Amino acid sequence: MRIKGTGRKAVEAMVATSETLADYVRLYPDAKRRAVEIVTGVAGDYAEMGMELVIEIAEDAAARVERLGRMFGLTASEALLALHIADGGSTADYAAARRITRNTVRNQLQAVFDKTGARRQTELVRLLADY
Repeated sequence: MRIKGTGRKAVEAMVATSETLADYVRLYPDAKRRAVEIVTGVAGDYAEMGMELVIEIAEDAAARVERLGRMFGLTASEALLALHIADGGSTADYAAARRITRNTVRNQLQAVFDKTGARRQTELVRLLADY
């Protein structure tokens, strides 16, 4: 998940969804408020310099695949391929890693294009930049 912006709500959302911070916040309830203050302050500093703070929250691969599948109606294999391409991978590497033929990958990629509306891999990468 990618959260952009300097607003307090965006930062609170990031802190609320962070599994890494969840255990810490359970132990130290004030940590959530403090984390929001720190990140909001840093985001404000970036804004003053004309830059935008972007915070990446790592998700496990299964959650990304499931979310992408629901969003575009992709099968698990199609979602895995789409994420592989979006993360900079090649179809040849994907075929080798999954032990499937390049033709199968081409067919899956065409299904991904049909379901997402993308026409090229570069469009797919742009479309999935926030996933």
